[in-house]
Amino acid sequence: MALALAGCVSVPDVRNLQIVDDGALLRSGQPTPLGLAELRDRYGVRMVINLDRGTSDDEMVVALALGLDYLAIPTATYGLERENLVTLLAALRQAERDGRTPVLVHCRSGQDRTGAAVAVFRTIEEDWSAEDAEAEMQRYRHWTHEILFPHLPDIAEEAEHFKAHWEEAIQRTGTVPVIRPPMRWMGTDDPAAGVARQSGVTVNAEPGVR
Repeated sequence: MALALAGCVSVPDVRNLQIVDDGALLRSGQPTPLGLAELRDRYGVRMVINLDRGTSDDEMVVALALGLDYLAIPTATYGLERENLVTLLAALRQAERDGRTPVLVHCRSGQDRTGAAVAVFRTIEEDWSAEDAEAEMQRYRHWTHEILFPHLPDIAEEAEHFKAHWEEAIQRTGTVPVIRPPMRWMGTDDPAAGVARQSGVTVNAEPGVR
């Protein structure tokens, strides 16, 4: 993947946006439909991975209307499912092979589940130390989240100590069933962006944890 050029950036209707790996991976909280359109147009996002458990199909409809691939991996904050993070890493590798990057990974607030996912990505894919991955995760968390979910940063240390097991699990995952937009939208200059902007579909982007 591309060299890591991490940093906060600002896009209307997208909270807690960070470029994790330039040209490959971005992270955020729940974007609005306009936010997704802006991420596609400004940063070239081609795929969305949603970790939120409380999301309806509305975001999928918007993503497909924008010509973006879509994958929902509903993940708990308290009982963070390791198998879901394995699926996420396998999906990121698949997206890179298929030329469907950059990928946006998000949850509700963009702090906890997304932060844990990025910490594991840093450790497994970019050989960051657990200490550095944990420190980055904490920089993007509000202090209340650190109190509510103190266990989440430990995932980076687990990934570092058991990297071979994580790698084996990723290899066993096989093809991840990503939802792709209809072929008639593929390769067009502007694949139905107006559908998302004018459809009236509302995606709940209010702060919160689910």
